[in-house]
Amino acid sequence: MNKFMQMVLSWLRRKLVKQFITGIIAVVPIGVTIWILIWFFNVIDGLLQPIISLVWGHPVTGVGFGVTIALIYLAGVIPGDSKQIRLLESAVCF
Repeated sequence: MNKFMQMVLSWLRRKLVKQFITGIIAVVPIGVTIWILIWFFNVIDGLLQPIISLVWGHPVTGVGFGVTIALIYLAGVIPGDSKQIRLLESAVCF
């Protein structure tokens, strides 16, 4: 193999490895987030289904999903209140 071909292959290898690692860095957080959301949904659904079965007489599909979405929404609303942000900031200062 000549010197030019070795340089090209070396450059190509570095470029591919860099892009592969960049792809992993982009995909892993998304995958972990999806995995955590599915786990959280299953936990909430498992906790609520016995209660729903007692109230309605049968399991209701989607209750865990709805509660999960509501909890995520509330988790975004609560810190969005300026009074609570100031409270959190003052707590961090101590």
